[in-house]
Amino acid sequence: MTEAALAQGNKVVATLRKPEALESLQAKYSADKLLVTKLDVTKPDEIESAFAKAKEAFGRVDVVFNNAGWGALGEIEGTPDDQAHAMFEVRITSTMNFNISLDQLPGRLYSLEQQTSRRSR
Repeated sequence: MTEAALAQGNKVVATLRKPEALESLQAKYSADKLLVTKLDVTKPDEIESAFAKAKEAFGRVDVVFNNAGWGALGEIEGTPDDQAHAMFEVRITSTMNFNISLDQLPGRLYSLEQQTSRRSR
């Protein structure tokens, strides 16, 4: 998504837990087109910081595309509590925190979540 937006001439703030993964992309685009910053969506302070950096760099946020997520394979009743809580934090709580931060700026939130399920036999 980041590369597609950049190819269309858009300015992009790319956030991820390990920003070094985008070093090659940063080398291709100038800082006035691409800002890469660390973000763990389960940490509200990092979400606020990312929005502040975006506003400082580009003045506004038009679109947030969130594709953070993970899942567990198996029966729901067999999912350990810690995994269930962690999935909830990533999929639900982080989306709420994005909405709260986005209220401070004009923009839209698009959240893409991978849904994977497997039926037991």
